Amino acid sequence: MSHLRRIHLAIAVAALAPSAAIAVEDAFLCYRTRPSAAGGAFTATTVAVTDLDGARSIDLRRSRTLCAPVDLGDGVDDPDTFLRGYRSRLNRGEEKYDTERGVSVSDQFGTQLVDTKRRPKRILVPTAVGPSSPPPDPNSHAVDHYRCHKAKPGSDAVPPAAGQQVTLSDAFTTAKTFDLIKPTDLCVPVDVDGVAVEDPASSLQCYRVRRAKGEPRHTRVTALETNNAIGPATLDTAREVELCVPSRAIARCNGFSDLCDRGFDEVAHPTTHNAMSNAEEGWLGPNQNLSITHQLEDGVRGLMLDSWYFGPQTVLCHGGDIVPCDVAGMKPLADGLAEITDFLDTHPDEVVSIIFESYITEADTETAFVAADLLRYVHVQPAATAWPTLRELLEADTRLVVLTDDGGASLPWHHYVWAHAWETHFSFQAPGDFSCDINRGSMSNQLFILNHFLTNFIGSPALANMVNHNPLFVDRAQQCQSESGRLPNFVTVDFHDIGDLFAVVDVLNGVAE
Repeated sequence: MSHLRRIHLAIAVAALAPSAAIAVEDAFLCYRTRPSAAGGAFTATTVAVTDLDGARSIDLRRSRTLCAPVDLGDGVDDPDTFLRGYRSRLNRGEEKYDTERGVSVSDQFGTQLVDTKRRPKRILVPTAVGPSSPPPDPNSHAVDHYRCHKAKPGSDAVPPAAGQQVTLSDAFTTAKTFDLIKPTDLCVPVDVDGVAVEDPASSLQCYRVRRAKGEPRHTRVTALETNNAIGPATLDTAREVELCVPSRAIARCNGFSDLCDRGFDEVAHPTTHNAMSNAEEGWLGPNQNLSITHQLEDGVRGLMLDSWYFGPQTVLCHGGDIVPCDVAGMKPLADGLAEITDFLDTHPDEVVSIIFESYITEADTETAFVAADLLRYVHVQPAATAWPTLRELLEADTRLVVLTDDGGASLPWHHYVWAHAWETHFSFQAPGDFSCDINRGSMSNQLFILNHFLTNFIGSPALANMVNHNPLFVDRAQQCQSESGRLPNFVTVDFHDIGDLFAVVDVLNGVAE
């Protein structure tokens, strides 16, 4: 993940924050349309489009499709919200999107790999249909806007939909069967002009369709009144052209396509020591400058957290046995975990890890996870089994790995860290003290924690500035990799925003630009 992409991620977080509405999982049958004789000409307009690839200004040209929600046998979630497709073009001077190759797309027809073009082909806009209908109220429906790019099967790939048929019904068609021909577009949810994304994980895979042999031609609908945020229009339908179905599309895993098919233990993860203790929120003697939320937005994917009791409360705190938590700094544990929930909600292609130093019971830890609505994301790693790939974690939506130093941990998702990992020492006071010697755990374990920070009673930006820069940092990481024969998985620092943490991790992962 480049530094620029990390900036884009930070910009896009608010835009992608899901609302309280229940996400819609409808499929859509798209019709070729033309302006009705009763309607006026379309006036080109410009919209602001924001997603995890950043913010761009996109011109909307003519509209040639209207997509109706269809019943494929399980009913329709929202029969009133259609999608109108507008031909689009990046505004002059806007950065093109990346060409994505080998995007894994899973839908009701199977899983396939597709390649997408750099330029957006069209924008799909939630639309109301009916006489004098107002534009759909974003607060009353859960259908997203979509940015669509031309998609074609990867080399030697056979689309799983090829040769299949589907029978469907919509507002204009009853129980009609179509042949699926090939994929045409991959459409990803986007914020348009500040209307937030409802479900960042749900894309639309569109397929060209043709009515099956013996099925009647489409009966044209004329003078169809539509309205959306772009404006009203009166349309005539011509024929059915595409079926767009809900899909899970994975182009990158933790920022890079090259990481998707690597096991979790074959990836280096940028990690922060005492991640909760930060200057931004006013902690005493902090180990980080920025909050947990901002660390995650910057690209941190491993968080070392200390959990304590403060009276009856479970809190994130550092050194509660030395300095009282209300002096050193603290945050309710559930609140800190909720920041991670929010991040995972808005970043469906990211895997995050927590390494707990725990001074509370497992039962109280679980209570905080429930309060933060975080249990739905936890991964369970069976003993003596290979770690799943990042793609597999994304597909299962179990994108949070939880490790703890609680030797009595028994919940299946609450993994005892020293049964899975080993670490270097963590009490170095000067750069010359660094070694790659093992501290805790066994080198037979699959995960390697590289502690790379200095402590003089507490950490400090000055100490971080001494060791967080290359070549010292990358040289030590590669030295420890060479000596142990193991990839450092959790590359752990104080003050992640000082120095070269992300560059070092990119080198270890073999994705450095």
